[in-house]
Amino acid sequence: MKSYCLPFIIYATEALPLTKTTINMLDNCINAALYKIFKVDCASVAYLRKFLNIPSVAISAERRRLCFMNICLSLIDFKQVMSVYVFNSAHRLFTCKYVI
Repeated sequence: MKSYCLPFIIYATEALPLTKTTINMLDNCINAALYKIFKVDCASVAYLRKFLNIPSVAISAERRRLCFMNICLSLIDFKQVMSVYVFNSAHRLFTCKYVI
């Protein structure tokens, strides 16, 4: 479960904005798999997840997002791209003419 299924379930979650609905859907997928594998009742799935150290998708996604951003921030090219993006965004913001 942890080495095969979870990587597929949380793939690319660091790059996507996850809504509560999406997080609940992915958590329900994990719960259903644990329910079928261990044949426990629904109330025991939370204890099973805690015992097996399977956190919620929201926590896993946030950890992956932090790791992804740390890697990006350590790259010199990313810093240059971000500085150009910020410069262009600020330039566009202050030179934009509004028509009323």
